[in-house]
Amino acid sequence: MKKMILLSISISFFCLFNLQAQQQYRVKVYGYIKSKDTNLECHTHVKMTYYYSSGNTKYEEILLRDYGNHDAGRPWIFSNEFVTNERITGIKCVGVHADNPSGNKSCYTVSEGSDNKTIYASDYPCANVRLDNKIIGKYDNGSYVTVSIEPVNIEISYHNEVQYGNDDAPGINFLHENIPITIKATKGFTSSTYQWEYSIGNTSGWNSLSSEYMNNDRSEITLKATDLLSYEQIMYKTPVYIRINCNCEHFKTSNRIDLQPKIAAPVF
Repeated sequence: MKKMILLSISISFFCLFNLQAQQQYRVKVYGYIKSKDTNLECHTHVKMTYYYSSGNTKYEEILLRDYGNHDAGRPWIFSNEFVTNERITGIKCVGVHADNPSGNKSCYTVSEGSDNKTIYASDYPCANVRLDNKIIGKYDNGSYVTVSIEPVNIEISYHNEVQYGNDDAPGINFLHENIPITIKATKGFTSSTYQWEYSIGNTSGWNSLSSEYMNNDRSEITLKATDLLSYEQIMYKTPVYIRINCNCEHFKTSNRIDLQPKIAAPVF
């Protein structure tokens, strides 16, 4: 019984770890819909379609008015937020006005408009979209929908395949003078998301890291101390700090990796 409980806990932890390790995007939607007409008595709604890089789609319909006359000077406001594991490549917004001129509640569409935008890989990490091309058709009076898409989080981790000897200390991330170490980030984001930065000696001045130290999708970097430091800085163990800086409105930076230079052992 104990073995089964331990196995269940281990599987749960493994699943949780893998869920946290995959890319996730937070999508925030804000709509401002305004009509010129006060005599439309039926429903007004907005249909949103999100297109993903996998070919999947997400569809939602927002009902703004079910039935009854509406004050043309008052806009409808709506907002929504969701998290997705897939990258959004396009958005389509369709607004619909319906009316029943015969007065018998047999509503049908009298005004419809749409706008769509393509979102390119280079638009990330902070993709901001505005749809405002007569969303509800001929009765539109300055309507718009904005969508912001940002990473939920990006984690980076230190990887070192080399043991440096008896003086290794747990919890210290060594940056060897001439043996490369690797730092890996959460995979799956676009290459433009991985804006690697480093700082030497303090955490107040950050510099962009050259792409020559990155792998093809930029989710990993490989470094040795001599790539960034002078011999004197290595000898005096000047610390090096590494992070990814997305600088989005809500998600700013990844966690930080602190590296301690380690001078190579003398060769006799």
